[in-house]
Amino acid sequence: MQLQLAQGRFRFIDFTRGIIMALIAWDHIAGFWWPQHYGGEGLGGVFPYLGAELVPFISRFITHFCAPTFFFLSGTSIAISIARRLQRGAKQREVSLHLVKRAGVLVLLMVFIEGNAFDISPLYFGVLGCFAACFLIFSVFRRLPWG
Repeated sequence: MQLQLAQGRFRFIDFTRGIIMALIAWDHIAGFWWPQHYGGEGLGGVFPYLGAELVPFISRFITHFCAPTFFFLSGTSIAISIARRLQRGAKQREVSLHLVKRAGVLVLLMVFIEGNAFDISPLYFGVLGCFAACFLIFSVFRRLPWG
């Protein structure tokens, strides 16, 4: 049985995002094999010491490119989706409201689910918060005159 993708999808974007998600999952579970591998190297965190082991170093090096690439491809997908919505006759206000609603859902997930699941502050600005902020920024910036 062959999986049918929606007509007009860019399969290379979906494929690349899938590869990136697999690499991110690999990075997130690496702590089970390398105890010195942890996710605290963000703002205010301590950079982990990976020692002279090559595999943990290569793992962290490769996966540091995943998040920016994933965000870039997600933004590209949103831009393509919005262009197609507008071609089908959607109004600018509807599209902006859709983006704001998506941001709101992410903020709710961030506050009520992510904070409790990882025992962190509900206002921790991680991946979900960044995606929500990007949705809000994009909902406004896409309406600015660029030419």
